Amino acid sequence: MHFRFCAIALCCFQLGSAQKADTLQNLLNSILPLFEYKQELKNCVFMIGGEFMSGLRTGDDSLTLGSPVKKNVQPFLISKFEVRNKDYRGFVEYVRDSIAHLLLGHLVEVGNKKQIYWDTAINWKDERLEPIRISLEDRIFGRLEIDPAKIIYKTSFGEAIAVYPDTLCWIRDFAYSYNEPLTKRYFSHPAFDNYPVVGINQLQALAYCDWKTCQWNNSLLPMNETRCRFIVRLPYSEEWEFAAQSAYPISVKDSTQKKSYKMVMGGSGINYGYKYNFGRYYSKANVELKSYYSDGYFYTAPANTYKPDANGLYNLLGNVAEWTASRGSYQPVYDNVGINQDLSALRKKFPNSPFKGMDEQAIDAFLKKQVIVKGGAWSTDDFYLQPGVNQYFFPESTGYSYIGFRIAVEIVLSSNK
Repeated sequence: MHFRFCAIALCCFQLGSAQKADTLQNLLNSILPLFEYKQELKNCVFMIGGEFMSGLRTGDDSLTLGSPVKKNVQPFLISKFEVRNKDYRGFVEYVRDSIAHLLLGHLVEVGNKKQIYWDTAINWKDERLEPIRISLEDRIFGRLEIDPAKIIYKTSFGEAIAVYPDTLCWIRDFAYSYNEPLTKRYFSHPAFDNYPVVGINQLQALAYCDWKTCQWNNSLLPMNETRCRFIVRLPYSEEWEFAAQSAYPISVKDSTQKKSYKMVMGGSGINYGYKYNFGRYYSKANVELKSYYSDGYFYTAPANTYKPDANGLYNLLGNVAEWTASRGSYQPVYDNVGINQDLSALRKKFPNSPFKGMDEQAIDAFLKKQVIVKGGAWSTDDFYLQPGVNQYFFPESTGYSYIGFRIAVEIVLSSNK
């Protein structure tokens, strides 16, 4: 499925990077006091952009290819926090309630258009809601419950995406662990409100961004703000890496972060001085130095846990890996006799790599079908904490218990300001 964002017929000024950054920063400062989503905007960090070395890393895995290259990014905003359960739950509830209002005919005329009249109470027992209920044969004790698979968001261009997270990811990802409590409670229970949402694919993350784009731009209308519009989206991989680059080379220890954390389901965990929430950590002699639990959390941690990085961003490198807006592609690097040494070394070290038997063109086509996922997670080793490392997943895949996302924001200036 090809996903498109809200269309905005605006012209972006061709300004120098520093001049553009100053213009955007001043504009944000003027908008902020009256902006309906002030706190969400305040939770974003303004990145001035610039040139940096992309792809820096130490070590490798079965997909790691290519040499570091120089890249340039334009000014952008990126959220301090991963999108949390309470944030995404608000999206799901909006979609559910909007479908219910439409089925119940709760509409009001505004000008020449009909809009949902949100103040009307929803009678969830009304028979007109049958199209979005669990089918009769699947009901438990005849309960009239909404089918999560029927909570479908229509984007600004009419694309339909079922937005409810795949809560079974906790069992599917780790079949031999007792994760049933997380399956039942992680997304829905208020105790997990501040934890990063997981179990969603890239299309669902894009749908959330589309919703936020429309929300933010609609809130500019009563302000009579015509100087700009927002595009809320996933960060491009190079933007994400630019924001995280100050963490390279990676150092996982920080003695000032030794502390105890309370667990949602009872007990406490102790962080023995780790900067990130990630999986096992081994010495060069392959001796385990860190277990999953040594950073204070066996699974995910609340989105504001651990100290922020130099840019004020929380959990950018750990906790959950994060969807980006970028597709993967392999850029072959040849030596002077036309041999790709990176690919040869990878095949030798990882004989079961997905790239086994593929030539450069086939690898490029394979990766372009997939989305780049950045950062380590509570379940991964320290290699994936490095900003220059990519992981690859299909955008429409089932969700995973170790992948979430955070938003980026692009400010488009009007030519009629």
